[in-house]
Amino acid sequence: MKRTFYTMLWTIGLPVALQNLISTSVNLMDTLMVGRLGESALSAVSIANQIFFFYSISIFGITSAAVILCSQYWGSKKVQAIQKVLTLSLRLAAVAGAVFAMLLLLIPKQLMCLFTPDAAVIEMGVGYLRIVAVAYLFYGLTTTCLMVLRSVEDVKIAMCIYSLSVVVNIFFNYMFIFGKFGAPALGVAGAAMGTLIARSLEFVIMLIYMLRVENKIRYRLFMLGQVESVLLKDMIHYGTPVMINELLWGAAHSLHLIILGHMSVDAVAANSICSVIYQMTLSFVIGVSSASAVIIGKTVGQGDLSQTSQYAHKLLRVYFVVGLALAGLILLLREPMVQFYKIAPETAAMAQQFMLVYAVVMFCTGFCHPLITGILRGGGDIMYAAVTDVGCLWMFLPIGAVAAFLLQLEPPLVYFVLRLEIVLKTVLCLFRLRNDNWIHVVTRDNV
Repeated sequence: MKRTFYTMLWTIGLPVALQNLISTSVNLMDTLMVGRLGESALSAVSIANQIFFFYSISIFGITSAAVILCSQYWGSKKVQAIQKVLTLSLRLAAVAGAVFAMLLLLIPKQLMCLFTPDAAVIEMGVGYLRIVAVAYLFYGLTTTCLMVLRSVEDVKIAMCIYSLSVVVNIFFNYMFIFGKFGAPALGVAGAAMGTLIARSLEFVIMLIYMLRVENKIRYRLFMLGQVESVLLKDMIHYGTPVMINELLWGAAHSLHLIILGHMSVDAVAANSICSVIYQMTLSFVIGVSSASAVIIGKTVGQGDLSQTSQYAHKLLRVYFVVGLALAGLILLLREPMVQFYKIAPETAAMAQQFMLVYAVVMFCTGFCHPLITGILRGGGDIMYAAVTDVGCLWMFLPIGAVAAFLLQLEPPLVYFVLRLEIVLKTVLCLFRLRNDNWIHVVTRDNV
């Protein structure tokens, strides 16, 4: 059992970690390359990507429900049920992508104003959002397919897609941001062009793979017309808590940036520098989380609840090691990351302070995030995971606001106060695992 467990964790977790690292790099490359243009350009792209982050959270909410169902159906080898879940997920992702794209095209200025009052930052951010809007739809559909493939242990294609995507993104960013190879120097708008091209390529490759190569789910376009009322009820029942969880989670983290943004532009720039390395290390946490959800979900689907509990306790030890290692990595990369940017000495000093806070946050996140999104969600304990995750996060928002605007603490310390929610969240989740009440079978026999 021990060898099988670690083999599953490694073969699923590592490719997922790498694909998330590469996928995240598409947006991170915008931040890194635009960072050479100064604080205002860096803040504009950072805020614009925060809006994308909020959208990606909504897609993650949709696909998380699909993964919960599909991983358990995969354990019981019900491929037709997986096909129907994918159909429902694609429809929801298409609606979400269209809504966000319209918002970016119609009210980009109002969205930017939520995060900063700085006119120069808003103007550059508006130009970025209007170009990148269509990429949202492509991203949603691509991610939905790749997440469902992940639930049936097909993870290599995602890594291939995102590897090619990040290379394309870097090339066209360099071309359009700095005006190379005969192209105009578009600055922030050039970064949006590179992202749009990269996301379009991801979608085309994914479509070809799903229709011509993939042989586990065997999905075809005519299946988009399938209607399964029973599974729709399951998607709503299990997906709604996850969707609300992810949307409120994303909204809370957006409020973190809003609080920092109303303290100073330097705080946004310093935080965005640190969030680059944080997002990179978070990719490995997501890899472990995804592997955990598939392992737990598949084992529950097979009906082996005793082994499910044993796997969960083994995973806790893995999470501790992962969190500790990633916190150390942030500290190791602290100096070179800050030195990469052309920023004022005051902003650089603040970024150094933020890095220390992010290291502590990453240690806690490395343990808590996979506990919620891997073990509890994979085991079908969706409501407890959602209430705990969102409740703790929003509980500390007013405390952080008081620290910022009444106590007027330094921005890094304000962010530390905001993220203390992870400690409470971890305690509540460990309390939940003291018995097997968190294990729920979510599959049906009549689909």
